[in-house]
Amino acid sequence: MKRKKIGLALGGGGARGLAHIGVLKVLQKNNLKIDYVTGTSIGAIVGAYFAMGLDLAILEQDYREIDKKKILTKFLDLGNPLRSILQGKKIYDYIKRWFGEVEFKDTAIPLKIISCDLISGQPAILDKGKLMPAIQASYSVPGIFPPVKIGDQYLIDGGVVESTPAETVKKMGADLVIAVDLIIKDKMKIKEPNIINTLSRSYEIIRNQSIQYTLAKVKKDCFFITPEFNSQNDFFDFTKADEFIKIGEKAAEKALPKLRKIIG
Repeated sequence: MKRKKIGLALGGGGARGLAHIGVLKVLQKNNLKIDYVTGTSIGAIVGAYFAMGLDLAILEQDYREIDKKKILTKFLDLGNPLRSILQGKKIYDYIKRWFGEVEFKDTAIPLKIISCDLISGQPAILDKGKLMPAIQASYSVPGIFPPVKIGDQYLIDGGVVESTPAETVKKMGADLVIAVDLIIKDKMKIKEPNIINTLSRSYEIIRNQSIQYTLAKVKKDCFFITPEFNSQNDFFDFTKADEFIKIGEKAAEKALPKLRKIIG
C-alpha cells in the first residue's frame, strides 16, 4: 500500500508554541516521516527549524535558558508608541542565530510560512527567498511588533488569517495533515484587564474565528493535536519552556495510538 504523505501544520500561540518542540520530539522518536511543513507565528519559527533538519535539542536548550532577566535585557527594545510596543530587533537577532541566511530552497523538508497582508487582509503564503524575513513577518503580532515589508507588501502575524495552517499544507500535497493547535477552549478569566491580557485575549478571539474556518475546510483529512495548558494568561511567558515542552510531549504521546491507526 502506498504510504500517505504527511503534512505538519504548526499553529501560533505565543509562548505556548514551545509545546511544538515537545510534539516534534515525540514524532521523531516514533519515526513518523513528515513530508511537508507549514507554520504560523511561533509555529513558523519551530516549523522552519524542523524543516531545516536541525537538532531539536539545541532549540529546546536555548528556550529553556530564557529567564526573566534575559527577557528584560536581551529581548525588550521599546518601539515608537505610534508604531508598536517593541522595535523587535533584539528578538529578530536572537532568532536569526538559528537561521542565518538560509533560504526556503535549502530546507530538508518543503516549507511554507503564513503571514497576512496588512493592506488586502489576505493570507501571504511565503515560500521563496530567505527564511528569516518570512519568519519575522509571520510572528509580527499587530501592536506588539511593527509590520514587516517584503516586496511591496506590509506583512503581519499569520494568525490573523490562518492560525493553524492546515489548509495550506494540505494544498502542498499532504494526504494527511497533523495540525498542532494551541487555541484556548475555555473562557478566559480576567480580574482586571491590562495591556498584556487584553492584547493576548483579543488575539485569541481572532484565532478562534480562523481555526473554525480551517476546520470546516480540512476536517476530513486532518488530525489535530491540542496541548492542554494550565494557565490561560501565559501568551508572552517564555520562562515556562520546560512546562510547555512537556505539555507538548504529553499531548503527542496521548494522540499517538490514534494517529498510528489513521496512518495505517
